[in-house]
Amino acid sequence: MELQQKMAMILERLGYSDWEVHWTPDTKMLDCGRRGEIMKDDKLMLIYDLTEERAHGTFCHELGELALYPMLRPLYRIIDLQRKALEDLAYRAKEHYLDEALPNLLAVLSELKAEK
Repeated sequence: MELQQKMAMILERLGYSDWEVHWTPDTKMLDCGRRGEIMKDDKLMLIYDLTEERAHGTFCHELGELALYPMLRPLYRIIDLQRKALEDLAYRAKEHYLDEALPNLLAVLSELKAEK
């Protein structure tokens, strides 16, 4: 039995029968540091390793990630909300600077230049 068939069988036996797995060796993805990935919306797992042994290890890693996702989803949501809050804070600080502090700074510099 081929590795891809074995991986599909494992997915099915673990309750992921609506998922697909594709072993598509890809040196470009490996060069980018990606050995595999999960596309949750498409219910698709991609494995990029070149050898069966490494592909099997990556499959196990991705399978573990898939199984942990329901537990980690709330943490991901919190992190996304925190990042959004920090982006908003930085944006407001920048706008405040551009609207209030920068005009004052330019006015002072203009006065200093005029005094010379």
